[in-house]
Amino acid sequence: MEDSVIAVKEKEIQKLRNESKQLDDEIERMEKQCTEDEERKHKTERDNEELMKKVEEILKMLETNNEEEMEQFILQAQHEVKKKIYQENEIIEGMKRENEEQEKERMERIKILTNTEEYLIEKIRETKTMYEKIKKENEKVSTRNQMMEKEIKEIKEEVKERKRRKEELEQEGEKKEKEIKELNSQKNIIKSQIEAMKEDKLIKQRSEEKVKELKETIERLKCQIENDKVQVETLEIEKAEQEDYKWVLLEDPNAQKDYVITLLQMYENMYGVKVNKNEDEIMQELYNHHIGIKEWNKYVKALFDSITKTYH
Repeated sequence: MEDSVIAVKEKEIQKLRNESKQLDDEIERMEKQCTEDEERKHKTERDNEELMKKVEEILKMLETNNEEEMEQFILQAQHEVKKKIYQENEIIEGMKRENEEQEKERMERIKILTNTEEYLIEKIRETKTMYEKIKKENEKVSTRNQMMEKEIKEIKEEVKERKRRKEELEQEGEKKEKEIKELNSQKNIIKSQIEAMKEDKLIKQRSEEKVKELKETIERLKCQIENDKVQVETLEIEKAEQEDYKWVLLEDPNAQKDYVITLLQMYENMYGVKVNKNEDEIMQELYNHHIGIKEWNKYVKALFDSITKTYH
C-alpha cells in the first residue's frame, strides 16, 4: 500500500518536474521574444533616424522652391514622420504590455507550483477549460463540415441535374436531327412522287393514245378475222371435197407432220398469233387423245380460237 502511495507521489513529482521544465522553456521563449522585440525597437529607431535624414535632405532640396509650398510640404512631411513614430510607439507599447502580461501570467504559474493541490486544481481547471474550448471548436468544425457536406451534396445534385438536362438536350437534338432527316426524306419522296405523277400523266396520255391505236387495230383484226372465217369456211368446204384422197396420203408419219405444220402456218397467218407448242408436241397430244386425222384441223383451230378469246 505504501509502495503504491510512494509511486503515485513520485509520478506527481515527475509530472511537476515536467511542468516546471515546460515553464522554463516558456520563460526562455519569452526572453527570446523580448530580445527580438528590443532589436525590432532599435531597428525602428534607426529607420526613424534615416527617415528624418531624408526629410532634411528633402528640405534642402526644396529651398529653391516657393516658401509657402515648402512650408506646406514640411508640415506634411513632419506629419508623416510623427504618424510613423506614433505607429511604431504603439507597436512597441503593445509588445511591452503583452510581455508584461506574459510575465505576470508566468509568475502566477510559478506561484501555483508552490502548492501542489492548488496547481493540480488549476491544471484540472485549465484542462477542463481547454477541453470545453476544443469541444466547442470541434462542434463548430463538425457543423461547418456538415454544411460543407450539404453544399457538396447540393453541388453534386446540381451537376447531376445539369448532366441529365444535357443528356435530354442531346437526345432532343438527335431527335430533331432525325425528324429533319425524315422530313428531308419525305420531301424527296414527295418530290419523286411529283416527278412520277408528271411521268404517269405523260405515260397515261401515251397509254390513252396507245389504247386508242390498239382499239383501232382490234377493230381491223376483227374485220380481218371475219374475212378469214369466210375464207376458212371456203377452204373447209374445198378440203371436205378432197378428204377421201387426203386421208389416204396421210397414212405416212412424215405426211402427217407436214399436214400439222401446214395447219399451224395457215392459222398463224389467219389469226396473226402463234401457239406456244410446236408440231411435235401437237402431234403427241393428238396421238395421246386418240384424235382421228379428220379432227386434226378442228383441234388446231381450237388452239388458236382459245388464244384469240384470251386476248379479247
